[in-house]
Amino acid sequence: MNQPTNQEIYSKNTKLTHCLKTAWQSFGYFMLYFIAVSLMALLTTSFKFYTAETGFHYKKEDQAAVEAFINEAQQKYNLSDSEFIIRETNGKYNTLKVKLAKPTPEHDNELLIYDLHNNELLIFDYYDSYILNQQSSMSLKFIGLYALMTLLVFIFWRKKFGHINASSSSASWQRTLLSITIWVVGLIIVLQIYSWLLYFLGIEIKPDMMQLRNMFSSQPVYYLIMVVILAPIQEELVFRGIMLRLFIKQKQILIGTLWTSALFAALHQLQLIGQSLTDRIHNFVFIFALSLLLSHIYLKHRHIAAPIFAHALFNLLMTALMLAFAT
Repeated sequence: MNQPTNQEIYSKNTKLTHCLKTAWQSFGYFMLYFIAVSLMALLTTSFKFYTAETGFHYKKEDQAAVEAFINEAQQKYNLSDSEFIIRETNGKYNTLKVKLAKPTPEHDNELLIYDLHNNELLIFDYYDSYILNQQSSMSLKFIGLYALMTLLVFIFWRKKFGHINASSSSASWQRTLLSITIWVVGLIIVLQIYSWLLYFLGIEIKPDMMQLRNMFSSQPVYYLIMVVILAPIQEELVFRGIMLRLFIKQKQILIGTLWTSALFAALHQLQLIGQSLTDRIHNFVFIFALSLLLSHIYLKHRHIAAPIFAHALFNLLMTALMLAFAT
């Protein structure tokens, strides 16, 4: 059996070093982006936990444990003017509604909300409480800051990466758009089948659709500007135009696609505040699959406009499905 030569060992070590360096560099870009988005959300979002109504649902078999949790909470906190209302349903889940009174000097209501949202038995019900509990960051101030950040990201991308963005496809733009549309619709169908299979296996997931539905119903124009225009542009510039591009330059396409997709899915976990671990895992799978497709489209067409269009179309079609199922 032939032993690897020193030259081969050196070559493998060099490739590994370059790969780790590229991964670290892309992670640095990710952290900068994550911090910037988080700061924008914090600056433009205010929480109203004290006098709001908050709702949850939970599995019927957890009834006794939920009642024990309520009794413990009532003894632990000063909640004399607050109410816990349990409603039984005909379905798999019962609901718990908590009507919070004015805050005490010890801010017991705020501590209670923290305990409620971190109880694995309870799933935050956005239908009843999301808008009441949180002033949505989907505001004019947030949109303005996000648009400014998108412009800055574009300028940086254009200066450092835009010159290596030539398309490798000779197809007409009509065929390109049709091809991308087919890929996006195909992914949505696959994800829907995946959801149905989970349902038939007895695994119910509560995605972030309800949160997005409330955002759309309260501010449809801001929602469309953000979700269908600005977010696809900014996220594709960051994840495909910058981060994946770093791996392409090093000829580490497969590793780069998997790595950037994992980071892309991790970023979107911010949308699932208060939801269960199961929901977060399945959301990660959904977004990871989307990122794989967006990376494939970018690698095929080598033009940033291709994944931007695909991302915007995906968000638009998912919004349409969300509204269709709401009626």
